[in-house]
Amino acid sequence: MPLFQFQALLLLALAQPALPPSPTPAYIHDGGPVLAQAERDSLNARIGALQRATGGDVGVAIVRDLGGRAPSDVGLSIYRAWKLGLDEEVGSARRDLGAVLLIVPKELAPDGRGECWVTTGYGAEGTLIDARAGAICRDSVIPRLRERAYAAAVRAGVDGIGATFREATADAGAPGAV
Repeated sequence: MPLFQFQALLLLALAQPALPPSPTPAYIHDGGPVLAQAERDSLNARIGALQRATGGDVGVAIVRDLGGRAPSDVGLSIYRAWKLGLDEEVGSARRDLGAVLLIVPKELAPDGRGECWVTTGYGAEGTLIDARAGAICRDSVIPRLRERAYAAAVRAGVDGIGATFREATADAGAPGAV
């Protein structure tokens, strides 16, 4: 690789905003912040119950800015950095069953443009397909964001993702399922 290409890539990498830190032991990074502590606690409990019921991981990242990057790139980077999805044995319906709900409230974004994006792990791709993830954002999350009902928006997103995780794990346990 020529030196000028390496320098350009290095400058691009340095210009990217840092990823939000993993919210461990919780599930929500509220970089707004837009949620009250009681709302975060309630939502974390909801995600914990979903995780225990399905084995699927859900992380929620509420951020102010994507730094010019595409939501899909930021969501994937967060998914990988937070190490979502259980490391089950090969063939398990719960292997890499995870998702990130990425929210940028437009009121906080420097460009005034809000975002909602769902990134999935390989274990969720068969059930939480792009069209369904888009519908979760479009039909459930964004209408609540327009009302600035941030906790309701996160709850709706988590519930939509949770429904797909329940389907994925139920299908795997059905008679004749591989």
